[in-house]
Amino acid sequence: MKDIYNMNFYSSVKNYLNNKNLLFLAFSISFIIKLILFFFILNFDLANLYGDQSKYWELSDKIFNEISYFQKEFGTMRVPLYPLFLYCLKLFNSSVYFVIFIQLIINFCVLYLIFEIGCLFNKSVGNISILISSVSLNLLNSSLFILTESIFLPFFLFYVLNLINFLKNKNHENKYLIIASIFLGLATLTRPISLYFFILIFFVFFKKKILSNIKSSIIFLVIFSIILSPWCFRNYKLYDNYSLTNSAGPNLAGYYLPYLASNYQDKPVNLMRSMIYKEMRENINYNQNPFDYSKEESKFFFEKIKNYPLSVFAETWIEGSLKFIFAPPIIDFYYLFNFDKTNFSEINESSFIKSSIIYLFDNDNSYFSFLMFFSIIIILVSRLFSFMSLFVIERKNFLLISVIISIIILNLIIVGPIGSARYRIVVEPFLIILSSIYLEFIFKKYFKKKI
Repeated sequence: MKDIYNMNFYSSVKNYLNNKNLLFLAFSISFIIKLILFFFILNFDLANLYGDQSKYWELSDKIFNEISYFQKEFGTMRVPLYPLFLYCLKLFNSSVYFVIFIQLIINFCVLYLIFEIGCLFNKSVGNISILISSVSLNLLNSSLFILTESIFLPFFLFYVLNLINFLKNKNHENKYLIIASIFLGLATLTRPISLYFFILIFFVFFKKKILSNIKSSIIFLVIFSIILSPWCFRNYKLYDNYSLTNSAGPNLAGYYLPYLASNYQDKPVNLMRSMIYKEMRENINYNQNPFDYSKEESKFFFEKIKNYPLSVFAETWIEGSLKFIFAPPIIDFYYLFNFDKTNFSEINESSFIKSSIIYLFDNDNSYFSFLMFFSIIIILVSRLFSFMSLFVIERKNFLLISVIISIIILNLIIVGPIGSARYRIVVEPFLIILSSIYLEFIFKKYFKKKI
């Protein structure tokens, strides 16, 4: 009798995990959470946006107020699609709250795309993935702030979904390839980091027909390049440089170097950052062509690190990777709403471990400390499930899992020492899918023993 009961329970839960109603449940949960958060946000005065939010808002104002679109005043550090998105919304309503509301609606598209990618493994994984995604604060954060993630993530997930569909399709249907190249182009015009993910196209060479694969790669790269070309031509016309942005130098010298120098000289990151900025202002002419001073900043970076031992790079990237994988999204939530707390960058310690302990257990905001500690426990369990999924993946999904792991590894390399929950947004959907694979495995294994 007990075996019959367990069999019936297993069958009913299995059917539930494959039920379309679960999709509706996930959207309903997400809708309720979004509604609560939106009314919570209405209590805040967002006239003065914090962090990078103000920069994007100002860029959209330049388009909206000056009707000059993308001339020199727009600059060269940022790509155009997100400011243009804000400009289009301002044509209807220039309120920050209206923008956040639209972004929360767009987030439903993100949930559905995660579901679709999860379903490439099986329907149960897709359903578990969308349920977890519906309560993910990191995914919600991508919509709550005036930042590129709100439209970048759907573009990027469309790219990944169509690329995988192309790779899995025996007939090599070029429609998937063309759609993938278009959406990677749109993602890159939203956040330049996407430029590096064209590398995933080389997964086509897992196929046997070499000439067909070369043709597919050329089609992809040509369409991708065409999508980027208007902005590159804009930079060529204004600055005599056919490039996407001049961000390489500022990122290397302004973001990577302070962390490397901090570990090399055993001094706090903030101190090293201020020293580096001061030295660059003294030695680099910032009145010249921005692409030229970017090259000088890159040269400055490589000159500084040429004598650094490999151990410094390893230590810095490991620390950045730990922040990238385990940083609670509540940190970004508190930072971007400018809540009072002790910021990690304000802690006057050179040791990453000591700084982390102070940040977590001796923060000025005790409520924040509690939420952060609780979030870390959830993340640790989730990451354990993500890791364990690699041992239970079916052989038929090897190519699919290889694409996902490559996305995660590429992000760890690119983001490097500046890892955070916000920068993790590119891989958060895939970490959720990996966790869902292991949760489904546990469910099947546990109940099959009872049958």
